[in-house]
Amino acid sequence: MIKFFLPLLIVILSLNNASALTFSANPESAVMGKTVKLVLTVEVPAGGRIELPKKIGLPPDVELLSVSEETGPEKNGSGESRVTFEVAAYKLGEITVPSFEFGIIDQTGKKTGRETGEIKFTIRSVRTDPATAKDILFHDETVDNPLRPVRYFIPFLLLLIALIAGALLWRWWSKRRAMVRPGAAAPPPVSPDELAYRRLDSLLGKKLTGEGKVREHYYELSEIVREYIEGRYNAPALERTTQEIKVELTKRPESEKSRRAMTKLLTFCDLAKFSKEVDEYRDQGQEAVQTAKSIVDETRERKEEAVEV
Repeated sequence: MIKFFLPLLIVILSLNNASALTFSANPESAVMGKTVKLVLTVEVPAGGRIELPKKIGLPPDVELLSVSEETGPEKNGSGESRVTFEVAAYKLGEITVPSFEFGIIDQTGKKTGRETGEIKFTIRSVRTDPATAKDILFHDETVDNPLRPVRYFIPFLLLLIALIAGALLWRWWSKRRAMVRPGAAAPPPVSPDELAYRRLDSLLGKKLTGEGKVREHYYELSEIVREYIEGRYNAPALERTTQEIKVELTKRPESEKSRRAMTKLLTFCDLAKFSKEVDEYRDQGQEAVQTAKSIVDETRERKEEAVEV
């Protein structure tokens, strides 16, 4: 007899200890696109709380809009917690939301697992004609249906038109920039030495060292000298180290004195650019520019050199 009533007693006690739970849809029947509230009401112990899963499994045609939780006043050592899931469905007929597991955590941190059970609600059309009842028609034009391709088509079309117009405008501007006006002679090319003189004079006019921009001064000076070497000797210098430039210059028909002067100036610029005490090079900035001018004077291409015999 005891063996018969013992399992029954255990079941009754477990039912008494389990928290009351309801899971319902409001409304149970709604027009397509209208918000449906899935309300989970659970009795929780005093000081307890509900732990929801990170994601609940909704059917493909159902979109989760929001989740909110409310806790009621405690009575007789327990309280009521209500979780509302607002969803919108975009498929006609009966919708089944599968059961999902959640936890109830008491004030000691102990977790009890619970399960909601599945819930169903119905989505109907606003059309009354049976022949067109299955056609999608939203209850409100302001409802945004994520399944409608036109939602993305218009912005995509506008973006495509803007890209095409931008490409055509860039092509026209590039051609116009490169085009020489009829009857106008093309400007004569600027020689490497002339370009170097102009940039060196411009560097002097900036007076960077006087403004405390010593490092910037030597960066620009080094770039001017490298650009001159590249244009004068057709030797890649802008992207090479000073040692690599030194090796490259040995292959060019230039005097040892000129090669030594160029590499010495570039080395001096490197020291100034990367020195922690860069201000020590402030007073030598103008002199370094004059040295660069002297190098250009000595190595520039003479007219007699350019004349073929």
